[in-house]
Amino acid sequence: MLEASGMQQIENIPLVDFIAPDHREAFGLCMEALWRGEQGYAEFECIGRNGRRRWVEMHGAPLQEPGGRAIAFLGVLRDNTARRDLDKQFIQAQKMEVVGHLAGGVAHDFNNMLGIVMGYTEMMMDGMTPGSPEHRHAQTVFHTAERAAALTRQLLIFSRKQTPRPQPVHLSELIMSIDPMLRRLIGENVRLQTVPEPDLDLVEADPCQIEQVVMNLVINARDAMPGGGAIAIATGVTTLAQGALPGLPAGRYVTLAVKDTGAGMPEELLGKIFEAFFTTKPEGQGTGLGLATCQSIMRQWHGHLAVESRLGAGSTFTAYFPASAAPPRQHEAGSGEASPVPRGHETILVVEDEPGLLELAAFVLQRHGYTVLKAANGRVALGIVNERTEDEISLVVTDMVMPEMGGKLMAEWLRAIRPRLKVLFTTGYTEATRDCVPTPGMSFLPKPYTPSALLRKVREVIDRPAVESLSEGQ
Repeated sequence: MLEASGMQQIENIPLVDFIAPDHREAFGLCMEALWRGEQGYAEFECIGRNGRRRWVEMHGAPLQEPGGRAIAFLGVLRDNTARRDLDKQFIQAQKMEVVGHLAGGVAHDFNNMLGIVMGYTEMMMDGMTPGSPEHRHAQTVFHTAERAAALTRQLLIFSRKQTPRPQPVHLSELIMSIDPMLRRLIGENVRLQTVPEPDLDLVEADPCQIEQVVMNLVINARDAMPGGGAIAIATGVTTLAQGALPGLPAGRYVTLAVKDTGAGMPEELLGKIFEAFFTTKPEGQGTGLGLATCQSIMRQWHGHLAVESRLGAGSTFTAYFPASAAPPRQHEAGSGEASPVPRGHETILVVEDEPGLLELAAFVLQRHGYTVLKAANGRVALGIVNERTEDEISLVVTDMVMPEMGGKLMAEWLRAIRPRLKVLFTTGYTEATRDCVPTPGMSFLPKPYTPSALLRKVREVIDRPAVESLSEGQ
């Protein structure tokens, strides 16, 4: 209820003056109906004296004299602002669900195509002279396919259809490992400085998802400096008090900050930049998924992504990860150098419904000494296994999503008739692995994979004792 002073401020002001200009026509039509002696209804947006906008629903009925002429009307106004906000949230939730379904369907086929591009490109580079124009061109194709794969992962992460694979991660080591890729992303007119803190606690997270966060933040920083500038990436450790950041308990946190010298953002935008589909970039130049994806990843690992920015002073995005109590990983000597891909002599059954990827996998394995049997789906693969003796086939490499019979159902049949047979699942739609019961002899390799990754994983699974459980892959 309005206080007396409030009533005095509005009592001589017509109601129509509070209605937003583009809604006055609807209000006018409602009033015309009332004066004609009819029921009236309208929904419109009002603007208060303080500038606050509210949605109002009005139901009216005429008050008539004995002759039937309307002399006044009775109106009931209801504030619909909260209901409309809920409707918007519901529509947004439906949109997110559609994106999730779309991401899962597209990822499977798209990752198959990327696997073909990356596979043949890697083999082409093996036969080229490093540093030659041809080798550089092939590298460009390969790195572009890598970025396309990263975009697919971004959609899957945002729609929560990417299965996370947590492990202890040293943020400084991770930043240094992707430093060359980041420099290729930002171009020559932007300087990149990395300031890794060597004495860091480990964090428990999926390293691929952390890389996705860093790449998104670096690309956003680059786009904020079209005329060039500088980006600094720094890691560190801090202790937060209770309530220092939204949703974070007091404790020790590892930080990863990305700072740019760009144009910065006004304060009114800072509360919106983590919303899905919100972007400050021109139409057609941004999806509005990047920062929303980053915040989604941080919350998944019980962290937080904060931003500080002012117009003309650049922006700093800081990711806060809870420090892990896990001991540091032991690194093998020479682990930074590429080791030769392993060879073999065993018989492998490859099951894949994408013809191009099936031929590529078969060619790579045969080239490195393996005997390869091929099947386009699980039903054909079962027939091949039934025709062989129990120990003739050492490994089945199978896609999980296929027509007629998928990899999961095929594996269940295989385990029934060949309990010791090892299975390596491959898929670009990693949510499918959640329904796969961890069974001894079954492992997982995410798509898109390179020939060298396939060869190493195949050798690892074949050499692994049959009693080990399903691996999450590398």
